[in-house]
Amino acid sequence: MSWHRAGVEWAVHEGQQPTTTAPFHAPGGDWTFFDAEASGGVRFGVGFAKIPQEKLAFVNAVLWAPDRGQGTKPLAPTTFSIAVLGAGMRPTGTGGYTGTGGSWYATKLFLQASTRSRRATGRS
Repeated sequence: MSWHRAGVEWAVHEGQQPTTTAPFHAPGGDWTFFDAEASGGVRFGVGFAKIPQEKLAFVNAVLWAPDRGQGTKPLAPTTFSIAVLGAGMRPTGTGGYTGTGGSWYATKLFLQASTRSRRATGRS
């Protein structure tokens, strides 16, 4: 399956598993992967583990960019967590979502560098 939205061409691959070599997924798992190409030829991908139907859950995800163009280094697959805040949601038509009768998920991504930590401190 594929679709075009907001200048990005998306290809969807269900029933996959993560791999360590491009395209970073292969058949035989319960992950869903999206391979994308944005305007200007920038390619990237994202994949996530099966999302449970509970109201609140955490799932693993991965993001990569096989080439970043302009001679910069590719982004190797980077793992992070997704908080699933709602399932079965649908657009309300006024910019929001409701938790009944749909196929959308409300999520929050947690991206961080595992080798760096920042903490805000203040002095008066």
